[in-house]
Amino acid sequence: QGCGDMPDPDMGVGPRVDAGDMPDADMGTIAEADSGPDDLPMGDGSIRPSGGGGGGSAPLCSARPGQRGQVAWPLLLLFLLLPARAALTHEAELLAQVRSGLEAEVPVHHQELSNELRALVGGYNLVTAKPMLVVLSLGEDRIAEAPEWEGRLAEQMAESGRRAVAMCGKLEMELAELPPEEEAEFRSSLDAGERGGDRVARASFDLLGYVSFFTVGEDEVRAWTVTRHAPAVKAAGKIHSDIERGFIRAEVVAYDDLISAGTHAEARKVGKVRLEGKEYPVKDGDIVNFLFNV
Repeated sequence: QGCGDMPDPDMGVGPRVDAGDMPDADMGTIAEADSGPDDLPMGDGSIRPSGGGGGGSAPLCSARPGQRGQVAWPLLLLFLLLPARAALTHEAELLAQVRSGLEAEVPVHHQELSNELRALVGGYNLVTAKPMLVVLSLGEDRIAEAPEWEGRLAEQMAESGRRAVAMCGKLEMELAELPPEEEAEFRSSLDAGERGGDRVARASFDLLGYVSFFTVGEDEVRAWTVTRHAPAVKAAGKIHSDIERGFIRAEVVAYDDLISAGTHAEARKVGKVRLEGKEYPVKDGDIVNFLFNV
């Protein structure tokens, strides 16, 4: 589990992971193991990883009272020390709504909150406010069922904003130890599909609304992550604030066009390198050279 504020070991839902263990995480991952043919489907037709009434979220909301209190105690301390009591009282009242939802086993991500409250909650690093990815590990004899399970999970979790990936974790671990050529051959013979790690990464980026662009130098190639539809000038700022401040334009070539051309020079020769301005929405896989002056 890549998530916190959560279950006690004696609850039978896995180890406790405190929110402080993942202070900068953008999302959480819930790993579910398939222990047998009858482990996944529930009596009501739902699927175990997201079934059970609370959509798999109840354990995430079952923190000890002291952990729930982490939302409120800093405000109470400030209330005693600072004169701005009216503003702090308003903030405490807003956070009380979130706490009530958590006590009713409704994760923050599913609560109907105002924009003001969502912005406020963002500063508290509440784990159930983060998007969640469910990774279902199937047995080796059920690899062919992975697409079916992903489809059923996606349908069941559509309203919760979650994503799901199904794979055989044991097999993925074993294949990862093989040379690339042998791995590809085994994947093909076992119908194991794309690498599990690649699929998890793609699902994570989709869940978070991220894309990657590349910069290419003489001695290195680097990938940079930005939010989907981020303008070129903001993408430049991911590299350095000076590039954003002195932005002139961006030379852009799409990944597929570069691969097809073979080299950047050849891509330029066939007209695949474009000049884009500040508002150009950077796309996943773009290779970008920023022109700037400071």
